[in-house]
Amino acid sequence: MKQTLTKEQVEEIKRKMAEMPPEKLKELIKQQCLFCQISYGNVPSKKVYEDDKIMAVLDINPASNGHTLVFTKDHYQVLAQMPDTLVGYLFKVVNKLSSRIFDVLKADGINIFVASGQLAGQNAPHAIVHIIPRYEQDNIPLSWNPTKVSDGELDKVKASLEVKKKLVEEDVIVPQFVETQKEEKSQKTEKKDKLNIEKGKRVPI
Repeated sequence: MKQTLTKEQVEEIKRKMAEMPPEKLKELIKQQCLFCQISYGNVPSKKVYEDDKIMAVLDINPASNGHTLVFTKDHYQVLAQMPDTLVGYLFKVVNKLSSRIFDVLKADGINIFVASGQLAGQNAPHAIVHIIPRYEQDNIPLSWNPTKVSDGELDKVKASLEVKKKLVEEDVIVPQFVETQKEEKSQKTEKKDKLNIEKGKRVPI
């Protein structure tokens, strides 16, 4: 018989988790995460790829033949929590595996699918990229009914998203700014050393 926790028990668990040090909480989450346990080798899987950062296994309840799950060994609940460099590497692996699925399984097409959040269809608390091979008449329901939106509503969304593009620009601009500051500091140091030499002062090596 399945035991249901009372509201008080749930609140007590939440309180204890909130009081845990971040490292201990992270370790607890890993212990409860199926995909972390797969990456540790504690849970058997049909592994098709592995390196020090990424693992790919066949879905045991596939949407189609060759449905592959690709995920990081480090625990991230959703894609947005990953560092940009890891996201880039993850999708590099996804792209290579997709090409292999095309070649080996003779798929007619491929869907690359990420669900972030329960309402989006995420069933496990670990960020996963699904590679779903498509075959003629496979009847996989990856579609939606288009809705009509007014130009005014589209303009509002466009304006709000345009502001957020700065989040992407920062990854490019900030490192360049840091390098520029280093160069400026180096130039100032060189000028100072030159003045000290001219004044006969000792310059540290």
